[in-house]
Amino acid sequence: MTSSDTSPDSSSDQQANGLANYILLFAAFGLFGLAIISTKYERRQTGIEQEFHGIQQMQRDAGSDGAGQGGAPTTPDQRPLIITLRPLMIVVGIITLVAFLAVLWQNKHPPSPTE
Repeated sequence: MTSSDTSPDSSSDQQANGLANYILLFAAFGLFGLAIISTKYERRQTGIEQEFHGIQQMQRDAGSDGAGQGGAPTTPDQRPLIITLRPLMIVVGIITLVAFLAVLWQNKHPPSPTE
C-alpha cells in the first residue's frame, strides 16, 4: 500500500526532472548554435540590408531627379542592422536560465520517501 502511495508522486517528480533536463539541454544547444551562426547571419543580413537601402536610394534619386540631394547620404557602416538575432538569443537564454534553476532546485530538494 505504501509503494502505491509513493509511486505516483515519485514518477511525476522524475518526469518533471526529466522534462527540465531536456528543456535545459535543448535550450543550451540552441543558444550555442545561435552563438555560432550569429556572425555569418550578421554578414548576410548586412548585405541584404545594404542592397535594400541601395534600391531605396536609387528610387528616391529617380523620383526627385536630383532636386532633393541636400542631405548627406549615410554609408552602410553607419546604419545598424534592422533584423538581428539578439531578441531570439535573449529569449533562449532566459529559457536556459529558468531550466537550469529548475534542475538545480529539483536536485537540491529530492522527493522525500515518506510522501
